[in-house]
Parts: sequence; structure tokens; C-alpha cells
Amino acid sequence: SSSSSSSSSSSSSSSRAPKNDADTFYETTKGTMIQKLMCRWWYAIEWPSNEVAESSAPAGHDTLDGMPGVFICVKGDSIGEILDKRDPATCPSLKNLKKKNCNELKGLLLEALNKQREQLVEHEGEGTSIEKGIQKEITWASKVNVEKAEKEAKKHR
Repeated sequence: SSSSSSSSSSSSSSSRAPKNDADTFYETTKGTMIQKLMCRWWYAIEWPSNEVAESSAPAGHDTLDGMPGVFICVKGDSIGEILDKRDPATCPSLKNLKKKNCNELKGLLLEALNKQREQLVEHEGEGTSIEKGIQKEITWASKVNVEKAEKEAKKHR
């Protein structure tokens, strides 16, 4: 019986791909902050810029609902093609957030969590299980030692 359990555990571990640097980076404190921010970035990061978001559709294009700065061609030879005027260098992607230092990430995460909590309370009232979950995230983020997190992240780049 003990040999069958060991063989089943070894077969399950051998089927799993080996971890690479990206996997281990996202297990670091900085990686965790980035993942938590990706779930709620719109509370703390304005993207696309107002200038792009409020731009009108170019001739022969319609705005894609819910995607400010993105247009679809509705006339001519390019019908159906997408025109994206948003700046990929400033988008809240994993790649771009990874470039930020831990102090900035901590500030953005706390801002996003606090705004998310405020909006939740405004719509649902206080004391919901979701609010308690957000409060746990705020407590965790508040305790992050940014210097230690930065050193840890540098080992996994």
C-alpha cells in the first residue's frame, strides 16, 4: 500500500513541467502584489489615458463598446480590422507592472484595495464576506516590507 502511494505521487510530479524563473518570480512577494493588483488595477491606474479614451472614432471606424481607444473599421477594404490607439507601454500588464518597484506597487495595490472596498460598501453595505476578504488583503499589503520584497524579486528575474 505504501509503495502504491509513492508511485502515484511520483507519477503526478513527473507529469508537471519544471518551474521556470517566471513561475518562481510570481511566488515572490513582488509577484504576489502584481497578481493582486492585476485583479483590480482599474481602481488605481488610469488606462488608457483620458485623451485616448475620449478620442472620437476615425473616419470609417466605430468605437468598440467597453474598450475606449479601440475602433473597428466599418467601411472600405479594411472592414473588420481593429485599430487600437491605446499605448501598450503604459498598459497594466504583468510585464509592465513587473518594471515598477515594490514601493510603487504596494501604493497602487493599497489604493486599489481601498477603492474597491469603498465601492463595495457603498453598494452592498458593511460586513459582507467579500469586504472581510478585501480587508485581509489590505492588512497583508500594509505589512509588506518593500526593501525585503525588492531583494527577493531580484533573485528571480
